[in-house]
Amino acid sequence: LTSANMLKDNFKIANVYFEAGEFYYDKGEDKKALISFLNSKYALKNNSKDENTVRINSRIKDIKVRMDEKTYNSIVEKYDK
Repeated sequence: LTSANMLKDNFKIANVYFEAGEFYYDKGEDKKALISFLNSKYALKNNSKDENTVRINSRIKDIKVRMDEKTYNSIVEKYDK
């Protein structure tokens, strides 16, 4: 992440967050996964039709189903910039 930030490469930044989200998702750590996916989405904010954004949004929807609504909404409110 540090290297991607130094390069100011939004795609690489988004990829790092997405992979972290996948890691947390597989471990059942939905809060951390959701935060990572939202950060990934934010890094690609100017590419809303990009297939990567579609994958991110799909994962966010998957987590929404697994997580209680109150927790989900509080995280989205805080991190979905």
